[in-house]
Amino acid sequence: MSEKTINKVPNVPNLRFFNDDNTWSNSSLEKKCKFVGGGTPSTLNQDYWNGDIAWISSADLLEENVHKYNVSRFITKEAIMNSATKICPINTIMIVSRVGVGKIAISNSEICTSQDFTNLTEYQFDKNFLVYSLKNTIEKLKNSSQGTSIKGITSKEIKQINIFYPEIIEQCKIGLFFKKIDERIEFQSKIIKEYKSYRNRILHTIYNDLNDFDYISLNQLCSITTGKLDANAMNPNGKYKFFTCAKEDYYIDKYSFEGESLIISGNGEVGLIKYFNGKFDAYQRTYVLQNFIKNPLYIKFALEIELPKKLHREKNVGAMPYIVLSTLTGIKVKIPNKELISKITLIVTSLDKKIAIEEQILNDYLLQKKYLLANMFI
Repeated sequence: MSEKTINKVPNVPNLRFFNDDNTWSNSSLEKKCKFVGGGTPSTLNQDYWNGDIAWISSADLLEENVHKYNVSRFITKEAIMNSATKICPINTIMIVSRVGVGKIAISNSEICTSQDFTNLTEYQFDKNFLVYSLKNTIEKLKNSSQGTSIKGITSKEIKQINIFYPEIIEQCKIGLFFKKIDERIEFQSKIIKEYKSYRNRILHTIYNDLNDFDYISLNQLCSITTGKLDANAMNPNGKYKFFTCAKEDYYIDKYSFEGESLIISGNGEVGLIKYFNGKFDAYQRTYVLQNFIKNPLYIKFALEIELPKKLHREKNVGAMPYIVLSTLTGIKVKIPNKELISKITLIVTSLDKKIAIEEQILNDYLLQKKYLLANMFI
């Protein structure tokens, strides 16, 4: 693979498989592709929805993998005849142009789609090259120069996309290269999923098989307070962690908490438990656990088992928009002897470290893919 100096040669990407200066051609999509729209058969007629023809909505496509998608609904030929949807052949490139804009995938069978799609059924390109080129281009279009996300791309705008492309042999090499990257990303994701499943099985087995323990209320094991701040307090350039009810961590200019802590999401990602040791602040619908009389990591692992059971029982009484304080104070945790607590904590922590390593590898693959997409297409 050769590397070019940026803008040294017009219409040539920074990275290429061939060490030559042959420029890439370019054309609008409408000159090189056939377009087919989609539609939704009437949901009032249930007979339309018991067929054997795959019907795809925007929710069925995945964000990262252009070769994978779900099929959750099937329609009949009568449904096609009485709606705007149409049968698209295998290898159709499905572009979500409205709800979920930016998702894109190649079909592996005949499919129909909703009206949220613009579909390319015939094209004069290698299919893998085209789908990755479009993924790259549409990702750029999703954000304006002011940084605001667009809510949709019209079919006309998609047809007018100007695509740059090399000779077919180079297209095939580029397309296959990115397909292999996605296969490796998918494999790495499966590794992480299997490690997490194994970790949770080990934890549940050890905890549930404890036979010499005390049941102690959570509020006897630590202090429980709530976060006080709202989302407006966030500052991406802040010095301290700011924990919300989301999986992501944010930042803030000041802190209200310090030391070993567990942070529990009260809504959003309800029941999500994070361990942190340092200075931080917290959103108003999170709970902060501190001042532990037992190992806080062990308490975290125990809560991963006990909290969902408590939430499940209380949901049978009524819907819970968020965790209330009495839910946490009402939890009891199995507390074995100090030596066993240390052993359990060591086992689960070791697995968590391994998962973190595998997640970092996955993140590196994703960053590598992002870099290559930016430098192997125009």
